[in-house]
Amino acid sequence: MKRLSGVLMGALLAFASAGIAGAGSGPGTKPVAANIFGTVADGSSNSDPSNGNACNVTSWVDECPSGSCECATLASPRISNSKLTVANVFFTIDRGVNPATQSAVNNGPSPSCNLVLGTASITAKDNSSSETLNFIGTTCKHVIRITATNPQGVYDKDILSGGWGISDAPASNPLESGWGTFTGVGNNKNAAVTLHLQGWASK
Repeated sequence: MKRLSGVLMGALLAFASAGIAGAGSGPGTKPVAANIFGTVADGSSNSDPSNGNACNVTSWVDECPSGSCECATLASPRISNSKLTVANVFFTIDRGVNPATQSAVNNGPSPSCNLVLGTASITAKDNSSSETLNFIGTTCKHVIRITATNPQGVYDKDILSGGWGISDAPASNPLESGWGTFTGVGNNKNAAVTLHLQGWASK
């Protein structure tokens, strides 16, 4: 994997119902939650060289504010909820957007947090529902075992956080809206990723 300071995500989505809006019928807003697991793969074959190598799969992820991005994808995504499938999972990681503008001091760890834009398609196996999720967030390097003899420590994982929302392009079917937050961890050694999504959805 291109480590999660620069590559992100993988996927496996487990919602409590066959659609993001949760069980039940009729209009209303309901709390929703999901856990995502998976592995990250190189998505450069879907990158946009004219736009800093951002992913070119949707307009949401085809953005690279700094002009220095990379595209990550989810290879063979799985989903734990047997009623759902996940596909077209892509993330644009902007290497040039890092709030830690001061470089490492006194030979300490190199500071790194990067902007992330993501997309994922969620579909019911019986085709009764489908939606595309947009993600915006950061992936920040995590280090352990900082000592006098190893002042840079060991880069073991990335801490992920941000927000998600249901996209209007393509529109969900049936029509619904939703938003919330996500947190997660990406393992720097084996590319394994865990995400937790929570929020609200209306239909």
